[in-house]
Amino acid sequence: MADPFVLRWAGMYYAYGTNASGTSRIENDGKIFRVLRSSDLVQWECVGGALEPPTDPPPEACWAPEVAERDGTFYLYYSASSDEGDEG
Repeated sequence: MADPFVLRWAGMYYAYGTNASGTSRIENDGKIFRVLRSSDLVQWECVGGALEPPTDPPPEACWAPEVAERDGTFYLYYSASSDEGDEG
């Protein structure tokens, strides 16, 4: 898992990361990013995925997810690129 981000919440650690392919290819229960969980930062279990694939326009690649929690709501931030032409 590339670009990992770890969030501690409710006594557990959650790692979010980019798929091994480095593309927005659908994996992890139809989601883009892999999600792992651990109680000790040593043993990890896969608990599925995060982020339904965006469609308008669909990204060429998504990477480097980060998650923030505020008042019980979780926000996922990530980088994405498209083949629309403009960069910057």
